[in-house]
Amino acid sequence: MYKKKSYQEYLEEAKNKIRELLRKERAMYVTELKVRLDGSVDEKVRFWQWITYDALQQMHRNGELKRRPRRGKYYVGEEGVVKRGSEITFYYLAELTYADVADVVRKKLELVNQHASISSEVGHYAEEVVKEALEAEGFRIEGRDTKEFKGKVWPGVRDVDFIVYDPIARRYCVIQVKNRLTYPEWDDIATLIDIGDFFRDPEDVRPWFIARQMPGDYTLEIIKCRVFIRLS
Repeated sequence: MYKKKSYQEYLEEAKNKIRELLRKERAMYVTELKVRLDGSVDEKVRFWQWITYDALQQMHRNGELKRRPRRGKYYVGEEGVVKRGSEITFYYLAELTYADVADVVRKKLELVNQHASISSEVGHYAEEVVKEALEAEGFRIEGRDTKEFKGKVWPGVRDVDFIVYDPIARRYCVIQVKNRLTYPEWDDIATLIDIGDFFRDPEDVRPWFIARQMPGDYTLEIIKCRVFIRLS
């Protein structure tokens, strides 16, 4: 008979996997660990990203892990604006010193910096892929990177990536594409729901969120709010 595991059991399993990875990799940053354990790399190893994060925090508090934050270097972003890379926290086993892992940290930090410098290009590419897929399935693009629909203007700060018309269902959809490794923030989803509600009268408008993965605890709220989701 199948026995549902408790939160603590999942936590202990995640800790064991973290130990295995850190013995091999020596040092890993938070997002790297979350993605390595969320099923993206090995379908047999699947933990919600918040489980991995909680396990990391417990292991650090218990003295099993050390951590060291590092700041990304400066780079030139969109429109020539100079930006500073995000702060990244690396974890490593407590028996090691920073000198033992410094070379690994430097290499991984360089990769993160390279990704940060092209993140806007990656995001734009993901939107182009979505646009081509929508058009191939017969959706009509009504707007892109916009806050306006049928004479109404969304008063909030954020816009939507696409507004499309589905000729089969005879409804419109407001679409947000999130091409990142970590889970989307609930605030991003809630804002899209609000935008859909704002545009709904008199048209039938549904929010549609496209992301790499979505945490399970969002699911019930998403269903209640009639949101479409597509996981890539």
